[in-house]
Amino acid sequence: VTSIRQLQWQSMRPNFFLILPPRLLASYPATFMTSFHLAAENKAFLNRFIRDFPTVTVIEMDIVLEQIRTIVNQVSAAINLVLVVILAAGALVLIAGVQASVDARMHESAILRALGAPRRLILGGLLIEFATLGLFAGLLATVGAELSVYFLQSKVMDMNYAPTAWIWPVGILSGSLIIGSLGVYSCRKVVSTSPVTVLREQRQVDPLKVAAIGFCFGGLCVLDLARTGCDVAGVASFHGLFMAPGNTVGNKISARVLCLHGYDDPMVQPP
Repeated sequence: VTSIRQLQWQSMRPNFFLILPPRLLASYPATFMTSFHLAAENKAFLNRFIRDFPTVTVIEMDIVLEQIRTIVNQVSAAINLVLVVILAAGALVLIAGVQASVDARMHESAILRALGAPRRLILGGLLIEFATLGLFAGLLATVGAELSVYFLQSKVMDMNYAPTAWIWPVGILSGSLIIGSLGVYSCRKVVSTSPVTVLREQRQVDPLKVAAIGFCFGGLCVLDLARTGCDVAGVASFHGLFMAPGNTVGNKISARVLCLHGYDDPMVQPP
């Protein structure tokens, strides 16, 4: 063995040549190869050519290349399917995790809302949490898809790896959007349920004996709670202001109300 050649079949070009004297191979059968360009509108010429020269083998490279493109497109579709499957699996795991922790989330939300946190603040926190999880899920899905492409192109098909630039922003942004939206949608009960309802559902609470007590600003809050017509047994306000919000006008107070204030309290003047 004087030399070794490595073939690159995907190059579509001759890999090497053997040059011999013509008389050395004169007694052997020969195969001649050539190539020429034929426009698409002149393809009918090939039918006449083959009839006139039946021993000639014609390989239409445009059909071969189209078949290669079809195979590559199918492989790309399979890789994109991997990305979708990973995102879908992440979404299902997220929904299962949210359902498992919904009680704890409702308890935390009830505490935050009782302390004055608006719904949009809680929803914003949930959106940031799940969008971050979606970002990492999209990143993982994109890395998995690119690794699959690399393995198929370089190891299976023996091709040069060509990274897909557009799949990175699309995969990451899609993960953030899908997981973030699903997470917030799954937790909609957390912000739509009243804190009093959450309190009544606690095992250690008698739902018929729920009351509210507040001091200073908290005293104003429990009075406002009674003004909304909330179904509680009673409220007790200590050093709480009497100013009623405008959105409680006309509501019937059903709870018992106890107000305890100092007579000389400058913040709460006697009538």
